[in-house]
Amino acid sequence: TYLRAALVYGTLSWDDAPGDFDSSLGAEAGFGIDLNRSGYSFGAEAAYRHIAFDYNSPSGADVTATDSQIDFSGFTLSVCVRAHF
Repeated sequence: TYLRAALVYGTLSWDDAPGDFDSSLGAEAGFGIDLNRSGYSFGAEAAYRHIAFDYNSPSGADVTATDSQIDFSGFTLSVCVRAHF
């Protein structure tokens, strides 16, 4: 069993979107479990990540934005089984 905390750095590019997005720094925290056996291992983790990107609307274009950020925060659950050779 373990606890995890990390800084998250991200960039966002969105094809065909007017304007652009700034790179951003966020955070992630979670907990998990690893079970190791001789022929395989099993892992499961739950985490919450918070990261938001500032939006820069293009100048001189007819673009209306109601928010100045796009937020990709949320929960994740991952499970994996690994075979050892």
